[in-house]
Amino acid sequence: MQIWKRYRWRLILTGLGLLAAILFMTLGFWRTVLILACCGVGFFIGMQIDKGLHLPQWLHALLDKWS
Repeated sequence: MQIWKRYRWRLILTGLGLLAAILFMTLGFWRTVLILACCGVGFFIGMQIDKGLHLPQWLHALLDKWS
């Protein structure tokens, strides 16, 4: 457990780098970029919900800005 505490972010980011490399090799660049973009959008929306923002109100405000 001491190794995890000391090298946590190195291990996490190395694992993410390995996952990204596997995705690039198997799916190709643009499909991998699409997957990462979808994950980023999901992370952002989840972060907003965690902060207490109600999703329907947020989507309505977002769509009002674009129209």
